[in-house]
Amino acid sequence: MAEETLFEAALAVPEAERGVFLDRECGADAQLRGRVQALLSAHHAPGGVLDHPAAGELPPSPSDVTTFTQPNMKPDVVIGGRYTL
Repeated sequence: MAEETLFEAALAVPEAERGVFLDRECGADAQLRGRVQALLSAHHAPGGVLDHPAAGELPPSPSDVTTFTQPNMKPDVVIGGRYTL
């Protein structure tokens, strides 16, 4: 069984029974078992690197947003010919 298929099947097995399931499905293939275990561990890990912004790349606070606007950008100002703020 391919490791992705085995991983998906292992997710359907109650966690307390996964060791027996993996013993049966992987047999003596320790490398396959290790790869599936790694996938299971990563799947159950709390949060990943994509769940949090990198340091220094946090969105600007509301007080910082005003520094990005130009002084002439006020409500009802026509910009670009037909666009109004």
